[in-house]
Amino acid sequence: MGGKAAAWVVLVLASATAAAAAEELRLPGAVGPCPAWLKDDAPFDVGTFFAQPRAEEDAAPLYLEALAEFGPDLEATLEAAGRAPVAGTKGRQERILALFAAIGRDADPADPEAVDALLAELDEGFRKLADAQRRPACVFKTGLGYDALLPHAQQARQVARAATLRAWRGADAGEIDRPIGDLEMTLRLARDLGPRGGAIVQLVSAAMDGQVFNNAVPLLLDSRGLRVEHCDRLIAAMGRHEAAGVDRFQTGVKAEYVALRTTLRLLRENRRAVAGPGGRAVDEKVTPLQAAEALDALMSPEDRRTDPRGLAVLIRAHGPWWDREREVMDDFTRTMLSPAASRYADRARLHDELMAKHLGGRFPRSPWVCQLLIPDYKLLALTAARGECYNRAARARVAIARWRLTHGGADPVDLAAACREAGLPGTPADPFGDGPLGTASVDGTLVVYSVGPDGVDDRGLKDSNLGREPLGDLIFAAPAAPR
Repeated sequence: MGGKAAAWVVLVLASATAAAAAEELRLPGAVGPCPAWLKDDAPFDVGTFFAQPRAEEDAAPLYLEALAEFGPDLEATLEAAGRAPVAGTKGRQERILALFAAIGRDADPADPEAVDALLAELDEGFRKLADAQRRPACVFKTGLGYDALLPHAQQARQVARAATLRAWRGADAGEIDRPIGDLEMTLRLARDLGPRGGAIVQLVSAAMDGQVFNNAVPLLLDSRGLRVEHCDRLIAAMGRHEAAGVDRFQTGVKAEYVALRTTLRLLRENRRAVAGPGGRAVDEKVTPLQAAEALDALMSPEDRRTDPRGLAVLIRAHGPWWDREREVMDDFTRTMLSPAASRYADRARLHDELMAKHLGGRFPRSPWVCQLLIPDYKLLALTAARGECYNRAARARVAIARWRLTHGGADPVDLAAACREAGLPGTPADPFGDGPLGTASVDGTLVVYSVGPDGVDDRGLKDSNLGREPLGDLIFAAPAAPR
């Protein structure tokens, strides 16, 4: 073989090796295929839950490389794959947080030049995100237990903040098209976090929706460059986002069940599932004390009743209760995935009923492992409903802005009319209630509102702080009249 031909072969092989390395980038401890023991009489099809896209269609490895541009949390992931961390990302993340917090602040507002300098540094990250999203599917493979590391979720929040900064600068300049593209990219990332994501990941995904719909979109609606076609594009993007995403509640319930079963097996059988070659789960034998130490690390200070050695004694004495622990886990999961748990109010009620049914006993003669580890399904239900509410309220606000653009700045005769004119089939449904979202005038400002977690229609006069308070409505101010 001639020198040029040999050099060409070496170059091709090097390129193929580099591409393969990019494909292999994965989260620490990530398990791909479903272990056989998880399928044992599970209350849902766990094998389907673990379904993976083909490697060439999976955006997750490319996302990890892109997210590393936005902060330092993925440095260990890069180093494990033999890659150098991106320089200066800790300072970059700190600047994202500080400048995002300063948007719209009257005292000490964000410095446009500082924002522009930061965004120039993030151009490479946004380019890599666009490359990742050329792939049609995404599953972030993680560890199985509650100790699974999730650095990708934290860095995804920085993307949403950075996209809001880009929207702020674009809105100020009257340039809307590029910021809308950035927000569509951010929403796609929020959706792609969802498959196999537990409660924490679903919370991050919904929070990203909140940053887009409650922070970035209002900036665009207040821009002098806003046109009817921009409103139509935003409404279409919001509709696609809701239609294409996973059910955050049901997906979170399934992922939490995987972690519960993994922890139960660790305590009962002293077998820890870890990632082996090719991401397949392999068993690692541990001592009862090591299992107790692992459980102790998951417990909050108020839940700790004894040290790990005492906890190991309790675990060994728990023999008659292990089958009961499994029954409780299965019943919680089966009930939360049933058709009866399709709405927020029903999910919250069923959670309370299951807690009273199974977990009211006294420690230690009770399913105390479940008492420690069963997640707050009410919070997960609130997270899912709040994400839906952000999207639907934003669609209503865009419809109002569109109406004002076409009617000389006047408010719509009612929200239904504005929604119909914007091409929506009607007023978006309230995920916390039985009817559509409402509108009200509060201190002279038109607002869109949801009845909120308490289900009581307060006409927008009692603010629940976006559902963080138990009583009151979720309130969203309509955009100002067009300039």
